[in-house]
Amino acid sequence: MDNMLQLLCHKETPAKSKIKVFADATLSDAGRLWLRYHVECDLRALETDYPKPSERSDGLWQTTCFEIFLQGGDSDYLEFNFAPSGQWAAYHFTEYRGGMTALEIAGPEIGLDASDSHFALEAALVLPKNWWGRDLTAAISCILEETHGTKSYWALAHHRDQPDFHDQACFTHLLKAAGAA
Repeated sequence: MDNMLQLLCHKETPAKSKIKVFADATLSDAGRLWLRYHVECDLRALETDYPKPSERSDGLWQTTCFEIFLQGGDSDYLEFNFAPSGQWAAYHFTEYRGGMTALEIAGPEIGLDASDSHFALEAALVLPKNWWGRDLTAAISCILEETHGTKSYWALAHHRDQPDFHDQACFTHLLKAAGAA
């Protein structure tokens, strides 16, 4: 966990279980994005859903979901959602929470790893070509639903009274495009 970023739970949505969340992300010049989310917790306390076909699906944020938002300097940004079920979503926004359209990309590769004391999700995908070869600012986040229904919202930074992963102030991590994939 030494090299991983620690996500913080929003103060208005505390987890009932003892949970720690970490994330790591890398970006290549050829637009390949790799992510790993690592959740330390009693796995029995976390709602991870059963594996389903790896397909695009909306509304993943309504239960356990891992997310990243990317911005390249303009007002537009991308949002990617990955569920433990294997489902995923990708969107393009032209402004804060506005002008949302489905982002046409090849489905990401999603892998899971779990034990009694942790859950991890890895995702890899290729960004649209116009996002290749440039540094991007990322907002890395997740929603964790516990088996008794409590939802906690985790991010690198929180700046509003309620969780808002789209908030420009949440884009705190610089992803430098490095090397060809």
